[in-house]
Amino acid sequence: MQGIECEEDLIFWGIGMKLSARNTFHCTVLEIFAAPVNVEVRLQVSPEVVISALVTNASVSELGLVDHRPVLALVNASSVMLAPCDQMPRISARNKIMGRVLERFDGGSDVEVTVGIGAGKTMTSIMTQDSADATGIKPGADVCAIFQDCNVILASD
Repeated sequence: MQGIECEEDLIFWGIGMKLSARNTFHCTVLEIFAAPVNVEVRLQVSPEVVISALVTNASVSELGLVDHRPVLALVNASSVMLAPCDQMPRISARNKIMGRVLERFDGGSDVEVTVGIGAGKTMTSIMTQDSADATGIKPGADVCAIFQDCNVILASD
């Protein structure tokens, strides 16, 4: 296998790149709240869904983040917790998206859950089977997908 020799190679490598993060959203930057170290970036995922990402000032500069800029937001499925809408936990995570369980795939000790979050978009969560059973996660259930803003990775061209 050949190594990457110059910057142009990186561009071509990125065109066909695949990602392990199950949740990838085309978003638009709504607002940027600067702070000395970390910056909160609010992102429009769909007309009904807004999420927050926490990145460094250096990342804001390197990604060229400004209001209305299109970006990709990535969230690992294992970072997404699910809770029944009627049993919302008191938790400090900023990102809480209401949805409905579309599919549940039991794979031994782990479960993969696909949640419809509106506008044809879905969010995937991986959890233990015990947790899914204990919280009643099954197709048709109304749930809240919860994840921290520091678990959102941003990418731009």
